[in-house]
Formats: sequence, C-alpha cells, structure tokens
Amino acid sequence: MEQLKELGYEVTYLPVDQEGRINVADLKAAIRPDTILVSTMAVNNEIGTIQPLLGVAELLKQYPKIHFHIDAVQGIGKGIQNMIMNDRVDL
Repeated sequence: MEQLKELGYEVTYLPVDQEGRINVADLKAAIRPDTILVSTMAVNNEIGTIQPLLGVAELLKQYPKIHFHIDAVQGIGKGIQNMIMNDRVDL
C-alpha cells in the first residue's frame, strides 16, 4: 500500500472491530467512484480473525471495475477455500 501511495494513489484503511474484522457496510461507505482496488487478508496472522470474504465479494459484484485482492497465505487449512474460489476474487 505504501508503494501505491508513493505512486500517487489515495489509500483508505477501514476500521476493524475488537476482533480485527472489517465491516462490509464500512467498506461500502468507503468506496468512491475512483476506487480501483480492495485488498484484505483472509485470516489475520496474529489473532486468527477470518474476514467476511463472501460478504465483500458479494458487495463488489456491484462494482465490476474494482479489483479484489486477498492475501490468503494464512488461510491454508482454515476452511476458506470456498471463500477464495469465488468468481469475484481477482488476485
């Protein structure tokens, strides 16, 4: 994200709840006409929180020009395969 900032992109970070989870409604509110990317971890490597990937993917169906990136490396063995094998996930 820092490199994107250096290239002149505006980066928005969402708040998380006490378990480190984003709220899909907060994401929807943060999307602007110039939004091009949503990026999230599937599973937090420190506390194990699983993000609402299916909810994010469903929301992003309304925004086909926004790329959806998931860092899923910590999700191996956590049962997230069906969440990341979604036609709305780009990377």
